[in-house]
Amino acid sequence: MGKEVLFVLQTAPSVSGHAVDAETGLPLRIREVRLLTLIGTEYRETPDRGRLFASLSPGKFVVGLPPEAGTYRVVVEAEGDQYGQSLPFLFDGAGSRSPC
Repeated sequence: MGKEVLFVLQTAPSVSGHAVDAETGLPLRIREVRLLTLIGTEYRETPDRGRLFASLSPGKFVVGLPPEAGTYRVVVEAEGDQYGQSLPFLFDGAGSRSPC
């Protein structure tokens, strides 16, 4: 048996939210979550870097943010051909964002 090692894990930058039906307000069953970044004048999908969207509660998601400052947007696709996107938000490349 080798030496014992102590790991210290820091919280990764992320943004979290809820996907709900606009008409009923009920949570949606999420199929996919994508993170887009503003490059020039258009949004492009960021590489998947540990992005999560499963949770114990329907409709909840957590998206890992890359370590680069920029303007981002979250896109959610859900069962029943539902689709939505967040308003653009600024991220400084370091801390986590509030739910949106």
